[in-house]
Amino acid sequence: MLACFPQRSRAPVGPDAANDEFAAWAGARVLLLDDTGNLHSVYRPHTELTGGLWDVMAGLPSLVPPGPIAMLGLGAGSVPRIIAAHYPTRAAGAGAWSAAGGGYVVHGWELDPEVVAAARRHLGMSQLEAAGQLVVHVGDALSPAAAVPGGFSGIVVDLFGGGRLLPQLTKRAAWEDIRSRLSDGGAGSSTPSGSGSGCCCRLLANLGQSPPTTPGQAGRWQPEAYTTLRAYEALEAAFEGEVSLMTVGGNTLALTGPLPSPEEWPGRLPAALREQLLFGLDGCAAGGAGGGGPQGGCWARDVYPLQRVVVDLSLW
Repeated sequence: MLACFPQRSRAPVGPDAANDEFAAWAGARVLLLDDTGNLHSVYRPHTELTGGLWDVMAGLPSLVPPGPIAMLGLGAGSVPRIIAAHYPTRAAGAGAWSAAGGGYVVHGWELDPEVVAAARRHLGMSQLEAAGQLVVHVGDALSPAAAVPGGFSGIVVDLFGGGRLLPQLTKRAAWEDIRSRLSDGGAGSSTPSGSGSGCCCRLLANLGQSPPTTPGQAGRWQPEAYTTLRAYEALEAAFEGEVSLMTVGGNTLALTGPLPSPEEWPGRLPAALREQLLFGLDGCAAGGAGGGGPQGGCWARDVYPLQRVVVDLSLW
C-alpha cells in the first residue's frame, strides 16, 4: 500500500504533539507492504533524507572502495536515492572501477514486481534508473544469481517478510553465500579509495528488532529480538567475529569488517548524512540495545544482550 501524508501548515502542539504518530512523515510518501505498520520505504519529494535507518544504511559507501553496491531488499529505493544524492556515481556499464575512476552504482533486488512498478510510478525510482544510478533486478535476493561479475564493493541487506527478518538469515550458510559476492570475498583487507584510505569491502545488514534498553527488565522479550540474536551470531560466525553493531530506533544494524574509528565513521560521511546521524535520528546509538556503546552514532563490538551470560560468583 502506498500512503501519502499531506504537508502540515503547522506542527501539532500541546498534548496532541506527543500522540501524533504521523507528524514525522508529513509531506512524505511511504510504502506499507503488510498489516504490521512497518514502513518499507520513504520518499520525500524535496529531500532524499528519510529521518530513519535508511539514512544510516546509505552511508556504507564511505567505508568501502568505489564499485557496485548491492541492495538486497530494494523496496522502493530509499537507500539508492540517498547514495545517488551524496556520493559520486558511475553509470552501470561505464567500464571497470578503479580508485582513480571512483563512483558507485547500486544494483537492487526486489522480489515483488508490483513494488517496483509502484516505486517507478510514485516514489522516484524511474529517475534513478534513467540516470544510470540504479539497476533494478526483480527476483530473489538470496539466489546465487543476485551477483555481478567481479563482485560488489559493498552489500546492504534489508530482507523482511510479514514484518519479520527472513528465517534464512539466522543460518551461517546464508551469510557465507552473501559474503562470497563481495569483490574481495569479505576478506576485510584495506584498499585505498576515493572515500579515504583503509577502506575494505563490507556488508551492512538490518537485523531487525533490538531488545529492550535494559537487559533483564521485567517481562519477556519479543520473539523477534531472539531472531535478531540468532542472525547476529550467524553473521559473526560467517565473518570470523568481524561484526560491529549500532541501534537505530528499534532496529539493530550490523557492519562487517574492522571496527571503524570515529574518524572513519561518522568522520568520512558526507556532511548532510553525518549531521543526520548525530542529530536527526531518534534512538541512534552505538551498540545493539539502545545504547551502551562508547559514543552515539558510532559502531561498537560485543554489545548485543543475551549473547553471553555473566554470573556474579560473589553471590555463591
